[in-house]
Amino acid sequence: MDQPSGDQAPQALERRLGLAQTGRDDDALPDSSAEDIATVKAAFEAFARRDLSRLEELTSATAAVYNPITGAVAGRTRYVGRDALLDYLADVERVWTRLELRPRTFQSSHPGEVLVVGHVHGSRGGDTRDVPAAWRWTVANGEITFVEILRTPEALAWIG
Repeated sequence: MDQPSGDQAPQALERRLGLAQTGRDDDALPDSSAEDIATVKAAFEAFARRDLSRLEELTSATAAVYNPITGAVAGRTRYVGRDALLDYLADVERVWTRLELRPRTFQSSHPGEVLVVGHVHGSRGGDTRDVPAAWRWTVANGEITFVEILRTPEALAWIG
């Protein structure tokens, strides 16, 4: 079966997750949802720079990151607390030669919950791929309390 590629892959993942493009921009969301999305966007920007200080500012002291993709290779799928962010970034650097997160859509149907769909461009062991990805975020009082990198068949196949 052919797999969607490029810009089609996130759209196919959105359909699999039951998400519809709403055509709304952040201004049409309730204030709390727009603020939650802004916090998540800031976290993606900080991750792109591998800016530990900024990530710590954005997360609660007890925040949890659940990453079954990097974790399957690194041997650790759950990172809990601000101190664990350094471990997570170190695992990302150890596992991936290159890793770029490319979020495409941000949706918040309930305050405190943000679902992001996009794709990941990465290299590992000489293999470079662009795979669809989705992230589930929880935000409370302006701080990230939980993020889960959702398993996609394409990402799981990549890591073996």
